[in-house]
Amino acid sequence: ASMLIVNKWALIHFPFPAALTFLQCASTALVVEGVRASGALKIDEVSWADVYRFLSVPLLFALALYSSGQLLHHSDAGLQIL
Repeated sequence: ASMLIVNKWALIHFPFPAALTFLQCASTALVVEGVRASGALKIDEVSWADVYRFLSVPLLFALALYSSGQLLHHSDAGLQIL
């Protein structure tokens, strides 16, 4: 619930839910890449065949994040918890 409140606060000051979701995902990817580059985390290489095979998973996840951001932008946090 704390992330929900933080996102609602962020949307009040930055009213672009899609851009906010993109910034959050991009910063997460940068942190993961930085940890991988430092050698603290071993991540297997991903082939394009794997990407195509599982492409529906990140697309549906992105759609869920976008929908959640739109709901949070146009309503209050209590409605999203339901």
